[in-house]
Amino acid sequence: MYNDSNCSSAACHAHPKSQKVLGVIDVTMDLSEVDNQTAWARRRVLVVSVVSVVAIFIIVALILFHFIERPVKELVLGTKRISAGILTISSALRRTTRWGTWRHRSTR
Repeated sequence: MYNDSNCSSAACHAHPKSQKVLGVIDVTMDLSEVDNQTAWARRRVLVVSVVSVVAIFIIVALILFHFIERPVKELVLGTKRISAGILTISSALRRTTRWGTWRHRSTR
C-alpha cells in the first residue's frame, strides 16, 4: 500500500509523510477452480486443433484426388488401350471458365 497525502495528513495515522510504502497485503485464494478451467480450455483447444488438421488433410486429399489422380488414371488407361491395339479412344474434356462450361468430345 502506498502512502497517500490524505492518509499521512489524517489524524488517525501516525506514519510520516516521507514514508512512500506503508505495507503489502498478502491475499491467499484457492485457485483450483481456475486451474481446472485452464486445463479444460487447453484440452478444448487441442481437440479443435486436431479436428481442424484432420479436416484440412481430408480436404486437400480430396482436391488432389479430383484434380490429379483421376486425370492421370484416365491417361494411363488410354495409354494401355493404345498399347493393346485399341485405337478408338474416346476422351471427354469438360472445362468450366468464367464465361461458361464447354465440352469437347473427340473420337479417333
